[in-house]
Parts: sequence; C-alpha cells; structure tokens
Amino acid sequence: MVGGVGQVVERSASKAPHVVRDPCTPDGKPHGRPPRIASYATWHGFALLEITGGEGAWVIVVRALVLAGARSRKSLVELSQSRVKAAIRLYGRPLIEYVLEALLAAEEVEDVTVAGAPDLVSLGSAMKRAVRWVPGGASMAQSLEAGLKAMGPRGPVLVTACDLPLVTPEAVDDFVRAALRTEGEVVYPLVRRRAVAAVAPGAPKRCLVAREGVFAAGNAALLRRELSSRAYALLERAHRWRKDPWTLGALLGWDALVKLGVGRMSLAELEARVRARSGVDVRVLPVEHGGLGFDLDSPRDFAVALRALGSRLGRTGAPVGATLAGR
Repeated sequence: MVGGVGQVVERSASKAPHVVRDPCTPDGKPHGRPPRIASYATWHGFALLEITGGEGAWVIVVRALVLAGARSRKSLVELSQSRVKAAIRLYGRPLIEYVLEALLAAEEVEDVTVAGAPDLVSLGSAMKRAVRWVPGGASMAQSLEAGLKAMGPRGPVLVTACDLPLVTPEAVDDFVRAALRTEGEVVYPLVRRRAVAAVAPGAPKRCLVAREGVFAAGNAALLRRELSSRAYALLERAHRWRKDPWTLGALLGWDALVKLGVGRMSLAELEARVRARSGVDVRVLPVEHGGLGFDLDSPRDFAVALRALGSRLGRTGAPVGATLAGR
C-alpha cells in the first residue's frame, strides 16, 4: 500500500522489511506478536525502526530515479559510436542496463524511473517494461526535476547516474540503509579511494583528502521529496565539481578546498561548510562500495570498465570491437 509524503506505507512482501514506525497497527493497537527491534533512528521526522520479525510491518518506500539524458564526450563518441552515454555498449549491453539490473535486484528499492529517451537505448523488452521512462532535460538539474515531478510526492528517492557499470545490488542496499539513518535533505556518498581502486584499478578519479581518509565522489544521492530550488542548484554544482575543481572551490571557499587537499578538514566540517554556504541540509556518508565511485567519462574509463567487467565474465583481453557487438 503506497501513501503520500509524510505517510507511512506498507512494503511489498517480496522485499525485506527495513524501516518501520512503532510496532503497532494503524489503529494504534499493538501487533499480536511484537517485532524484535534491531535499531532505532529518525529521518525527517519519521520514526524508523529496523525489525527482525513481527506482523504487518510498516515501512517507508524508497524509489530510484536514473538520470540518463547525458551526452557522451567527443572522445567517447569516437570510441563507442554512441552520442548518448546510457547507450554506450560494454560486452554487447548498454551502459544503463548494468545500473538498472542492480537497482531492480536491490531489496531496498521499490520501483525505478528513468529520465531519458527510451528509443535511444536498446534494452530487452522485459527490462524496458520493468522501469518507467520520462523525458529528460537539457541538464542534470532539469532531468532531476522532470523525473521527480513525474514520480510524484511519495517518500525518499535514490538518484543515480546511468554510467555505473560496476555498481551492485549490495552497494545500493547498503547505501540506502545507511542514508535512511542519516538526517539531511540530501545524503551524498563519498567512496573510499581504496574501494574504487579495488574494483576499477587504474581509474583516474579526482579525490578529496579528509581527515578520515581519501574519498572519490559518489554517483548517487538519497533525496527527501521536498527539494528546494537551492538543493537543485547544489546538486548541479556537485555534479560539475567531479569534473572541475574550480566549481568545488567556488562552492566551499578556497580556504576549505586547500584544507581538503592536505587532509586538514573532517567530513563533519565539510558538511557544515556546505550547509552554511548553500543553505541546504547536506550529509556526506563514507561508503566502501567502489562501484558507486566509478563512472564512465573517458576512453581510459572505458578501458578500465572493460577490464573489470571482463574479469567478472571471464573474458579478459577481449578486443574493444567485441564489446560493441549487438548494436
């Protein structure tokens, strides 16, 4: 049963119960067999209880939005023959298919919407029917706004990029579970560099050096439904800083950027600086899943993805042409 913003909803039986309100039925009466409470937290005023048993568990549904309107860089177009990043093929499969496969298999995601043009991506009919497609926008922020508007006001949304070929259902579930225990309008993952290197050796990713360690930018975020205009602008800038350090300097202030370069700023201080300068309640979450920190932006990324996926498939050393088969 699905409710609106601020309502508690019942999760489908096929999904593992994760987040619930107090162990009572809607009329306030206790369940006949109370659940065992594993942990307690709050998120935007919701009482969140993690349970391991009980009847009639009430939960908050998390839905996913994939931003698939991005165009490929010229160097990638020449290599992959695809102007749309979501349609770039790796071992005969469009890039977005790897992301959708992980989201559809994740326990913590109830349904998936894609902001982009379905006719530009060749997916199997079953997978194409399993997700909802809405038109994307000219920019990341416009695609995000269009996607959220089409999805309607129903609880938190996990937003991901379309070019995460190494993301796994476990990475999605672990991030969502941790983010739901975190206060914030936007919860953003920072992926430990060692985790990215473990799944994508040689990936050339820009990193932040905080007191807690070295982190690459994540390619997802958990959003509360009522995003402010400032939050949209911040997410657009956060997307750009991964390619352009000057954007990060303008956002944080150059003194903070210098501190991040030499490990003299903590993640808590980073959060506080972003909140103070943007007016958005942002929380950063360290994660250990390298697939959330590896996206495909360059021919070098393409080669790294081929090696990593080839290792999983037992197809190491396959020529680039073989990965473009099935066009």
